Amino acid sequence: MNLRPSEIEILGMIAEGYTSKEIATKTKYAFNSVETIRTMLFRKTKARNVANLVSICYQNGLLKIPQ
Repeated sequence: MNLRPSEIEILGMIAEGYTSKEIATKTKYAFNSVETIRTMLFRKTKARNVANLVSICYQNGLLKIPQ
């Protein structure tokens, strides 16, 4: 699975439990951009929900379990 740096950045924040609004506030991305990237993540991974998205990304090595 090939993700762009922006997708990986937002994926990490989703995995930490941030909402789209919180991600937009903490990054340079507009809220609508965050929502678009989030949608693309779901399409690329075929995830059904956030828990499934995070699980798929851990399984594919896109996220690492924090120490």
